[in-house]
Amino acid sequence: MARTPKPLPVARNGDGSASYVTVPGDVLDKLAWRFYGRSSGNVERVLAANPGLSDRGLILPPGINIWFPPPAAQRPRSLVRLFD
Repeated sequence: MARTPKPLPVARNGDGSASYVTVPGDVLDKLAWRFYGRSSGNVERVLAANPGLSDRGLILPPGINIWFPPPAAQRPRSLVRLFD
């Protein structure tokens, strides 16, 4: 059963992007999951938007300002029917 992520407390911008200041114990995968609702592909987008962030290590130190780009447009999923 998929869990719903707890919303990330961010300062949102009008274009859908947001900024967040890390607290002790933050991990980028979990932050991306909480902001976007999934981490797959979004961790890479956040790393590309924040040069040097990957050098900070797996557990991010407190006080880092992270910019989250606007969510990417999602492609419609094709429906697979197993039975007619």
